[in-house]
Amino acid sequence: MTDIETRVCIDSDLITAQAVVDSADLWSGAVRPRFTLATARQLATDTAQVNKDYGGGYDTVHVIDGPAGSEKAAVVLVVGWQHLDPSDPAGYIEIVARDQDGLYAIGAGGGWLWTVATWLCLCGEPHQWPDRRCRACGNPRPSHEEQGEDATDDFLTRFAAGALTEAARSEAQPSPGDPNSAPGRCFDDVARLGLGLHSLPGEQRARFLEACAWHVEVSPEVRDLDPVHAGAAWWLSHRGRTTDGSYLGWSGLSTKLSERLHDNAGLTPPFGKVHLDDETGSLHFA
Repeated sequence: MTDIETRVCIDSDLITAQAVVDSADLWSGAVRPRFTLATARQLATDTAQVNKDYGGGYDTVHVIDGPAGSEKAAVVLVVGWQHLDPSDPAGYIEIVARDQDGLYAIGAGGGWLWTVATWLCLCGEPHQWPDRRCRACGNPRPSHEEQGEDATDDFLTRFAAGALTEAARSEAQPSPGDPNSAPGRCFDDVARLGLGLHSLPGEQRARFLEACAWHVEVSPEVRDLDPVHAGAAWWLSHRGRTTDGSYLGWSGLSTKLSERLHDNAGLTPPFGKVHLDDETGSLHFA
């Protein structure tokens, strides 16, 4: 076993955290991260926020401190709200044991699709988080805190990732030989790929980022929204969809704002059919 310290994420950075992983130890293609108690507390805050933002029903993390005030006295729980059976609630509450390294394997093999986080160099070259320097130009990887200071770049990167994930989920053309002729993919299969700007070929990557930046510029209220969720809504509205997930289907927005964002999304230059390579995670527009 070769453990590395890295950042992991769920659903293109919907939740992201520092963790220890063994990249060779996978569950359904996802890594099995282990977290410190401090990070478990942050996951408790983050999962509560996800439920607040998306209407509930998602698994939550809880940290209960013992009377001794010691880390060893704390209890970490995961409540599986997505599959909760009211007749057997105890069956959906997991007590996460503290391992010999003092870490907690939260969502490791229990339905949470953790992937190693990625970073995008200013030159456009994508990397996984453990890569400390860009292979193309040699620039150092920015720290997570430094990325957060550049809110524009970070927001647009996550916005684009949300849009591309939704594009693949709802519109990816069937794979050759797939008996299902309907466009689209299972969300879990798409989420496992960790799609982002790095998934597009160079010219299309620049054009897609430009489209995202233009929309955010003419719709500044978008910056007050979750970037991944907003990116998905932009894509659906851009394609003329009015269903749940689009700006018009976003229940937390006022009617006036959702209509304006939807209209602005429709002004973005069009993109062709979505083609996805399920093996490599590369995506392009026809």
